[in-house]
Amino acid sequence: MQTRTRIEVYKCIGQRIGKRREDWSLSQWDLADATNLTIGELQAFENGEGGITAAVLYEIAYQLQMPVALFPPDH
Repeated sequence: MQTRTRIEVYKCIGQRIGKRREDWSLSQWDLADATNLTIGELQAFENGEGGITAAVLYEIAYQLQMPVALFPPDH
C-alpha cells in the first residue's frame, strides 16, 4: 500500500475545498468571511500550502455543507 505524503494530503484537501466552493458559486472572499479566515489563509489552504487544523476543516465543511469525512484523500 502506497502512503501519501503530507503535502499530497494538503493539496488533495485544498482541491476539494476549492471545488466545493466553486460548485456553490462562492468566492474565496465569501468563504473566508464565513469561516473567519483571512483570504490569504484560505488561498493557502486551497493551494495545499500548509496544514489545516481539524477545527478549521470542520468550520469549512460546515459552511460548505459537506461532511468532514469527504475531505481526506482516498487511499
